[in-house]
Amino acid sequence: MTEENDGGILSFLDDVVEIETICQPVLGETIPEEEPEEEEEAERKPRNYREREFESLICQEMDGLGVQYERQKRIATGIIDIFVYRQPPEIIEVKPAATPYYLMQAAVQLKFYETCFKKAYLYVAVPGGIDEKWLKILANFGIGEYRYG
Repeated sequence: MTEENDGGILSFLDDVVEIETICQPVLGETIPEEEPEEEEEAERKPRNYREREFESLICQEMDGLGVQYERQKRIATGIIDIFVYRQPPEIIEVKPAATPYYLMQAAVQLKFYETCFKKAYLYVAVPGGIDEKWLKILANFGIGEYRYG
């Protein structure tokens, strides 16, 4: 640490530089990069049993209709529950209930996913459907309801 440093951010940066210098490999030596471990689904996205079951029902329905889709599609901004390969694509976020909490969560997730698929249709799927008052609010964000069955 430098003496003129007041112990604030500059001292932190000095410590980082010292650590980086200590951690440099010996000349000619290479440091192997660690392979990222596969994340368990529970670690990256805790999922409700009811949500998974409903997602499975939707996918079974799509299988029966011959719809091309991908489940749990990993993208830069998250993990899409169901990505439907159409023109334009459809993104379905599955939630276990149509409460304001889950609907807000779905809306935020869908808007994040939309940054990767600008023209995608966005849907929320909930067992039992979504009340009309919430559908009007979701429509303001360009989000509709995916109706199972």
